[in-house]
Amino acid sequence: MSEASSSMEFPLEGLTVSVKMSIGIALYPLDGTVPEGLLQLADRAMYQAKGMGGQCCRFASKDLNRQFADKPVGKFGPRF
Repeated sequence: MSEASSSMEFPLEGLTVSVKMSIGIALYPLDGTVPEGLLQLADRAMYQAKGMGGQCCRFASKDLNRQFADKPVGKFGPRF
């Protein structure tokens, strides 16, 4: 059985490139029923995962939504 990883390295034109990911998840209908709202919650959860050092997965929650309710959301996520 193989184990999933949130980072990987591969060669590219003689260099070693490192790719890392952070994942945010919002669940229908638990976290909402409107696609745009679910996407926004998942995006906020992803930025929370990045803020915790990255390379992890965070689920959306009502607390997360309240935490960022007053923060503007720009092109690259919430501004901290």
